Amino acid sequence: MPKPKKNNEPKHQLTPLKVKGVQKPVKKGDIPTVLVEGDYPSQYNEAKAVFDQAEGLMKELRPVMEPDALAELFRHNSERPWDMLKSVKLQDEKGEVTRITLVSKYSPVNAQIAQVLFDTLKTKAGAPANINEYLARTMVGKFDSKIFLDPDGKFNQKRYDVVMKYMGLIAAELGFDPLSTEEVVLPLPDYDSRRWVDFDLATNKQLSEVIKGQVNFVPCPNATEEQSGK
Repeated sequence: MPKPKKNNEPKHQLTPLKVKGVQKPVKKGDIPTVLVEGDYPSQYNEAKAVFDQAEGLMKELRPVMEPDALAELFRHNSERPWDMLKSVKLQDEKGEVTRITLVSKYSPVNAQIAQVLFDTLKTKAGAPANINEYLARTMVGKFDSKIFLDPDGKFNQKRYDVVMKYMGLIAAELGFDPLSTEEVVLPLPDYDSRRWVDFDLATNKQLSEVIKGQVNFVPCPNATEEQSGK
């Protein structure tokens, strides 16, 4: 007896969107409207409105919440540099918690402003701060992918192959240098730990105004529920 053929179709298929019709544009330049069953456009538009409102609120709350978190991080790390913290939690009266983390990622520093600041700084030991022990000039590059395109803006396989094979000779071969560089000033790798060892709380606050680090916000489980094991 022949074995029944296996059905390779998935057991649960994604429900297709049913199109009821298309409304033709009334005026020249209008785009056509596709009429569909269900309320997917409504759901999407409502979700987008909620998202935009929530995103706007988060942007407003970050500068309100950040000072309290950074104040505790700075106090702890300046007093106990051997036990450095990266994160603290803020808990409100409802038990809701947000973790705030100071990330080891910094925006480029204005060299002149940094130099003026370090000229006035002293370490905990009273010695003048050497800017070169905390910051350094470096070069960052940006690759311009237009090198792969013809003058009319179309991708050119031959140009692409030349770039990949002769990266060091791009300018000479094609008369176009896709790599642009600029000089920036950034903290040295050990800046995150060394700053707390070498400088007091007031000085670290001064440094943070010039050397701006990234701060991340992450919602955490409700503290009351977490403690009760729910």
